[in-house]
Amino acid sequence: MYPLSPLAIGKLREIDAMFTAAPLWQALVVICLAPAICEELAFRGFILSGLRRMGHKWGAIVLASVFFGLAHGILQQSLGAAVIGVVIGYVAVKSGSLLPGILYHGVHNGLSVLIGRITPDAVGSHSLLRLVFEPGGEPGQVIYRWPAMLIAGGIAVGLLWWLKSLPYHHSAEERLQEALESQSIAVPARSLA
Repeated sequence: MYPLSPLAIGKLREIDAMFTAAPLWQALVVICLAPAICEELAFRGFILSGLRRMGHKWGAIVLASVFFGLAHGILQQSLGAAVIGVVIGYVAVKSGSLLPGILYHGVHNGLSVLIGRITPDAVGSHSLLRLVFEPGGEPGQVIYRWPAMLIAGGIAVGLLWWLKSLPYHHSAEERLQEALESQSIAVPARSLA
């Protein structure tokens, strides 16, 4: 939808080749573990918790997610990161912890690293991998199978539905904002009497 410039494609291929050549554990530390911890501390820990002082949960989640998306730099990656940031922000606010977001972020990035390392030959020789992956459009590429994506999507929706059912603990600013809003609604009703 938003094509990358040839220069950007060339640079991304260089970076991809560097991480593909590195041992798997190093790629996982640099692409999964470090960003999961550092970005979650920054965007959901400092920024989101600071923005929640405005007293509006969803405004804070969306604004922190926009910042999260902008930090990724490439438009294609920024759009996806902003959407994922809303999900992780909601998880952080509902759970009251950064740990689920760090776990989600690490798994998300880890799957990106692993799918780049899985070859069609590996998929062909392992029955478990055949349940999840199939050869992609380009030679040497694998993609997720639709049933695996639907199952993962169903699990994600189920987890979010369960999280929604948990009690929500309002911040002090949110309680104050709700009290002010209820007062502004109640004042005109009294003045009519």
